[in-house]
Amino acid sequence: MKQVLIAEGLVSSLSASPRLIGARCQRCDALSFPLLSGCARCGSEDLQAIELPARGRLWTWTSQEFLPKSPPYTGGESKETFKSWYVGYVDLDGLHVEGRLVGFEERTPEIGEEVELTLIPFGIDGNGDEVMIYGFQPVGLVEEN
Repeated sequence: MKQVLIAEGLVSSLSASPRLIGARCQRCDALSFPLLSGCARCGSEDLQAIELPARGRLWTWTSQEFLPKSPPYTGGESKETFKSWYVGYVDLDGLHVEGRLVGFEERTPEIGEEVELTLIPFGIDGNGDEVMIYGFQPVGLVEEN
């Protein structure tokens, strides 16, 4: 089974050091994620794709306590196997990016703590491939070699 990203253009790669792909408007300097065809602030179509920082600070968070409706949700859980998860907004140099929070099984997240980008399994697609999504985990959760 191979790993595939849930959508093209969100993450630089499936490597050990993935980065989110955002954009910087060349007219007004606004940052955005995901990469869009036009600037939400000024309407310019002159956007430069950039890799966003891999680390940031947790701006706010909440928990998902029930199985989301399907469609559009396509995770592999059922009502019987669903386990709640945390979701938060992470401040990446002034841009707040929403994502799942992982690595908090023993405690709750803390606003302001440093987190880093990670890829996490989401489910299996129709080809039998493991679909990966991005998320954020506490810095230092996995030892670096």
